Amino acid sequence: MAVCPNFRGNGVGSSLTEECISRVRAFGAPTVGLHTSSIMSVTMALYKRMGFVHMPDRDLRPSPSIVVKAFRLDL
Repeated sequence: MAVCPNFRGNGVGSSLTEECISRVRAFGAPTVGLHTSSIMSVTMALYKRMGFVHMPDRDLRPSPSIVVKAFRLDL
């Protein structure tokens, strides 16, 4: 998911993430997992505030200079 730059800072990302968590919880899944680019520092801070934990063993490296970080939230 992504938020248009014009709407960032208004809680849109938090609302979208909360809705995703709500849907996964209703489905009965025990966890939520996601990947985000290492350049998305604001997004990673949001996920950490929401309780997501970085899972370095699940990070991806599509190229030597790019790290896609994995996060997990236990429900």
